Amino acid sequence: MKQSKIIYETGATSHAVNDLILFTDSTRELVDSRDIIYNQLVAGNTPPQSYHFKSLLTLAINSYIHTFPTSHWETTLLSEAQKHEFCQLYANEFNIWKSENGYK
Repeated sequence: MKQSKIIYETGATSHAVNDLILFTDSTRELVDSRDIIYNQLVAGNTPPQSYHFKSLLTLAINSYIHTFPTSHWETTLLSEAQKHEFCQLYANEFNIWKSENGYK
Protein backbone atom coordinates (compact mmCIF):
# COMPACT_ATOMS: atom_id res chain seq x y z
CA MET A 1 0.00 0.00 0.00
CA LYS A 2 1.39 3.39 -1.01
CA GLN A 3 1.67 5.90 1.82
CA SER A 4 0.09 9.26 1.09
CA LYS A 5 2.14 12.43 1.41
CA ILE A 6 1.16 14.80 4.20
CA ILE A 7 0.01 18.18 2.96
CA TYR A 8 -0.25 20.89 5.60
CA GLU A 9 -2.84 23.69 5.67
CA THR A 10 -0.45 26.00 3.83
CA GLY A 11 0.05 23.51 1.01
CA ALA A 12 3.52 22.65 2.33
CA THR A 13 4.67 19.05 2.37
CA SER A 14 7.07 19.41 5.30
CA HIS A 15 6.67 20.60 8.86
CA ALA A 16 9.57 23.08 8.53
CA VAL A 17 8.17 24.78 5.42
CA ASN A 18 4.68 24.87 6.92
CA ASP A 19 5.98 26.50 10.12
CA LEU A 20 7.97 29.06 8.17
CA ILE A 21 4.97 29.99 6.03
CA LEU A 22 2.71 30.32 9.09
CA PHE A 23 5.37 32.49 10.75
CA THR A 24 5.75 34.61 7.60
CA ASP A 25 2.01 35.11 7.22
CA SER A 26 1.64 36.20 10.85
CA THR A 27 4.58 38.61 11.00
CA ARG A 28 3.65 42.14 9.89
CA GLU A 29 7.11 42.98 8.51
CA LEU A 30 7.18 39.78 6.45
CA VAL A 31 3.61 40.27 5.21
CA ASP A 32 4.60 43.77 4.10
CA SER A 33 7.65 42.34 2.31
CA ARG A 34 5.48 39.72 0.60
CA ASP A 35 3.01 42.40 -0.48
CA ILE A 36 5.83 44.54 -1.92
CA ILE A 37 6.82 41.58 -4.09
CA TYR A 38 3.20 41.03 -5.09
CA ASN A 39 2.77 44.71 -5.99
CA GLN A 40 5.98 44.64 -8.06
CA LEU A 41 4.65 41.63 -9.96
CA VAL A 42 1.35 43.42 -10.59
CA ALA A 43 3.10 46.64 -11.68
CA GLY A 44 5.38 44.77 -14.04
CA ASN A 45 2.57 42.51 -15.25
CA THR A 46 4.98 39.66 -14.49
CA PRO A 47 3.90 36.06 -14.00
CA PRO A 48 5.07 34.92 -10.56
CA GLN A 49 8.01 32.55 -10.42
CA SER A 50 9.52 30.95 -7.36
CA TYR A 51 12.74 32.99 -7.70
CA HIS A 52 10.76 36.18 -7.06
CA PHE A 53 10.35 35.04 -3.45
CA LYS A 54 13.96 34.20 -2.54
CA SER A 55 14.35 37.51 -0.71
CA LEU A 56 11.19 36.77 1.29
CA LEU A 57 12.62 33.36 2.20
CA THR A 58 15.85 34.94 3.45
CA LEU A 59 13.97 37.56 5.48
CA ALA A 60 11.66 34.90 6.94
CA ILE A 61 14.52 32.63 8.01
CA ASN A 62 16.45 35.52 9.57
CA SER A 63 13.37 36.83 11.38
CA TYR A 64 12.48 33.32 12.59
CA ILE A 65 16.00 32.85 13.99
CA HIS A 66 15.82 36.25 15.71
CA THR A 67 12.38 35.47 17.19
CA PHE A 68 13.14 31.87 18.19
CA PRO A 69 16.91 31.77 18.74
CA THR A 70 16.93 28.39 20.47
CA SER A 71 14.62 26.52 18.09
CA HIS A 72 15.69 27.61 14.63
CA TRP A 73 17.60 24.52 13.55
CA GLU A 74 14.73 23.16 11.45
CA THR A 75 14.36 26.31 9.38
CA THR A 76 18.02 27.01 8.86
CA LEU A 77 18.55 23.48 7.59
CA LEU A 78 15.92 23.64 4.88
CA SER A 79 16.95 21.59 1.88
CA GLU A 80 17.09 23.24 -1.53
CA ALA A 81 13.84 21.44 -2.38
CA GLN A 82 12.16 22.86 0.72
CA LYS A 83 13.42 26.36 -0.06
CA HIS A 84 12.03 26.02 -3.57
CA GLU A 85 8.72 24.76 -2.16
CA PHE A 86 8.44 27.80 0.15
CA CYS A 87 9.03 30.16 -2.78
CA GLN A 88 6.75 28.22 -5.13
CA LEU A 89 3.88 28.25 -2.64
CA TYR A 90 4.08 32.05 -2.50
CA ALA A 91 4.21 32.22 -6.29
CA ASN A 92 1.09 30.05 -6.40
CA GLU A 93 -0.70 32.19 -3.80
CA PHE A 94 -0.05 35.37 -5.79
CA ASN A 95 -3.12 34.87 -8.00
CA ILE A 96 -5.36 34.44 -4.97
CA TRP A 97 -3.92 37.60 -3.42
CA LYS A 98 -4.37 39.41 -6.72
CA SER A 99 -8.06 38.56 -6.97
CA GLU A 100 -8.67 39.37 -3.29
CA ASN A 101 -7.13 42.81 -3.82
CA GLY A 102 -9.11 43.73 -6.92
CA TYR A 103 -6.49 43.05 -9.60
CA LYS A 104 -7.33 41.22 -12.78
